[in-house]
Amino acid sequence: MCDRVGVATRWHGARRLAAAVLDRLAAADPGMVRLRYAVRVVLATLIAAGGLALAGLPFPAVMVGAILALNMSTGLREATTREKLASAGLVPVAAAASLTLAALLPKIPVVVDSVFVAVTFVAVWLRRFPNIGFAVGMAGFMSFFAAVFTRLTSALLPVVLVGMVVGVLVAVGLALLLGRESRQHAVRRMFHAFRARLGQQVDQVSRVLEEMDSAGRTGERLDRYTERLREGALMIEAELDRDDQRPAQLDRVRRQLVTIELAAERLALSVRNAVEQGVSRQHRADLLVELRQLRGYLGRDPSRVIAADTREILATVRARRATPVEPDAPAPHRAAMGLRRAVSELVLATIQTRRYLETQAWWTAGDTESERPAPDSGKTESGVEREKSDSELRGTQPELGKPDSERPASTDQAGRERPADQPTRDGGEQPAGDERGGAGHEAERPREPGVDRRRQEEEPPTERLSPSTRQAVQTAVACALAIVASELVSPQRWYWAVITCWVVFIGTSSRGDLLVKGFRRVLGTLLGVLAGMVVALLVAGHPVVVGGLMAVGLFLAFYLVQVSYSMMSFFLTVTLGLLYDLMGMFTPQVFLLRLVETLIGALAGAVAAAVVLPTRTGSAAREEVAELLNGLSEFVGHAEDVLAHGEQLNLIEKSRELDRRFGDLERIVEPLLHRFNPFRDRRDTLSYLVVVLELVLYHARNLATAAETAALAGHPGVTGAMGRIRENLARMAAVASDRGDRDRTQDRTLVVGPSLSSEPGELNPAAKRVLSYLDRFDEASLGLARPLAMTTEVGLRADAERDGRDQAGPSPGSTSAASRRR
Repeated sequence: MCDRVGVATRWHGARRLAAAVLDRLAAADPGMVRLRYAVRVVLATLIAAGGLALAGLPFPAVMVGAILALNMSTGLREATTREKLASAGLVPVAAAASLTLAALLPKIPVVVDSVFVAVTFVAVWLRRFPNIGFAVGMAGFMSFFAAVFTRLTSALLPVVLVGMVVGVLVAVGLALLLGRESRQHAVRRMFHAFRARLGQQVDQVSRVLEEMDSAGRTGERLDRYTERLREGALMIEAELDRDDQRPAQLDRVRRQLVTIELAAERLALSVRNAVEQGVSRQHRADLLVELRQLRGYLGRDPSRVIAADTREILATVRARRATPVEPDAPAPHRAAMGLRRAVSELVLATIQTRRYLETQAWWTAGDTESERPAPDSGKTESGVEREKSDSELRGTQPELGKPDSERPASTDQAGRERPADQPTRDGGEQPAGDERGGAGHEAERPREPGVDRRRQEEEPPTERLSPSTRQAVQTAVACALAIVASELVSPQRWYWAVITCWVVFIGTSSRGDLLVKGFRRVLGTLLGVLAGMVVALLVAGHPVVVGGLMAVGLFLAFYLVQVSYSMMSFFLTVTLGLLYDLMGMFTPQVFLLRLVETLIGALAGAVAAAVVLPTRTGSAAREEVAELLNGLSEFVGHAEDVLAHGEQLNLIEKSRELDRRFGDLERIVEPLLHRFNPFRDRRDTLSYLVVVLELVLYHARNLATAAETAALAGHPGVTGAMGRIRENLARMAAVASDRGDRDRTQDRTLVVGPSLSSEPGELNPAAKRVLSYLDRFDEASLGLARPLAMTTEVGLRADAERDGRDQAGPSPGSTSAASRRR
């Protein structure tokens, strides 16, 4: 009997460990996107190279086939099926043209190098056509490079073209085969990753509460988990946007995801406030019990969620929301009550979302009968009650206290120094943390900046070039410099410098971005040289082991490319060392030469980016901030259409567009916020701006989830207040897009209006919540005055000016939706 109990206990422990490992893998790679991508790249390269080698084709054909298979796999990762088929037709044409041109050129170094630079220019210029242009340009560049590297002659051209075709077919075939997946399965995997990330955040909240240290490393991880949760929600919504067959169900899923995200964010803010206020030991014990209960609803098995009685949980949420906290109650008590309320709201949001999904046929289709959850039992609430609980939950907001102006300087959520008077979400105490997002933001992907959105009438002619043309000129100049410099060091290994130039310009949008990427490539190469020499010496003379390690190194390089560019460079360098060992060409001098050539390529790219048609990171950041502020102004206009004029608009979708823009801004300003940036004052100002913008977006999401059609129709002052907010945001956008200090003609005054939620009058709870969120949005947006060097004034004079304008015509803030669209 004891043996059976022991076996059962060990089996249960093994299952829990396996579930924890699977959850961790799912959270690290939502939807297994990176895993599938890396597997496809490795398989395409190995199949193409192995098949051509076994067929007895010469080395140039094998190399061209392997290179095209690898590059086609990387270039098609974000393409649709139609784009993959179009690339399959255009890539062979570009590759064949480059191979033929290289084979027929006279073998004069100056001529070959000049044509190589021209090919580089055309290949980068083609990136203006997303996905297809990148794949075609990459194929043309790498084919010409392979032909020059192998000294291709016209006699070998036909067999090399055969290798090219094989490589393209293998890559496209695997992309179509492994890329075929039902949208339902993709969404389910991403949701499981979202659930796992939420579980990690709850675990981190428990650690913060146990250690009572929100400013330590546990708090830093909590910041990263919060951001990763938002990224997971955006990935799910991007996948849902592709499905137009179930708009009603998917819209509800989208709304519930935002509700969970906001509840989780409030939980993180509440635990920080609770720790800083110093909650009692008894409150901590009770809260940890509730957090363990919440963690139980985030497991892989949905049976517990299906059996939960949400009526009881909803009653707890209502009771905690309705229980007043005495103004003179101790701060620790108020903080503990706010945290308990945040926990209960996240419990309810999580259960409602998972239950809704697990009881939908389109979600559970494909499950076996044993895997399918049981239907709702009589213990659960009815559909009407569930809808009512959804409505009750939307728009909840814990009171986290007021900011303490006497607090010393602290750090923001990204670990950046922040003054004591900086606002934080909900007016709560200032959280601390480390660099936002860690290495996860270093995504190596082709990113075409798109249409140049700067005001062309105010730009010099050189700045009116499209981003792809500008970068094509820069890359061509950088490659020319790299060829000249690297051939002076090594006429045989010059190609490493050229490849570095080519790669560092992929996905960069400014010279600061390129400098950071070049530094990461050099760092990864340096570490890879050291590790590669050790590994190559240890496995020398064992070809099977070397081949297996090469496949592992190639897989890890492309699996980690969206996590850390330095790690990708590291594993590629190690793999290259193993390849040279397999070919009998490995020497430590060759590895050191690779490091030198990589440094030359990075320096050539930095010089070209700084001198040739430079795109200043500060200018790009200002324009992105202006775009985001204009988007916020449009969002307020849409909110007015819904709340005051009763129009049917999806404000959650509008707020998500702003979140994606904010993600673009974070990528652009990353070089400016780097710890090596010597301009500390500018770095601190920009850091402050980013944190306040994040706060504004947080309140925008709250407003979007709480908004109900015509909730504020007929309310006095709402139209004028929203017009004032829109005018403030428009002024901030105009100031943000100024080029330096040359243009001081902009109105640099923001108008402060009265609080709408504190005005007397009877309103229903929904309207009160909306007004509260609108006030918080307004207050947070006024916090942007300081980093933008603007001033604020009470709206008495501004109201008089608006009254004067109203006599001549309606202001933008007071017009109807139809008038504004006209």
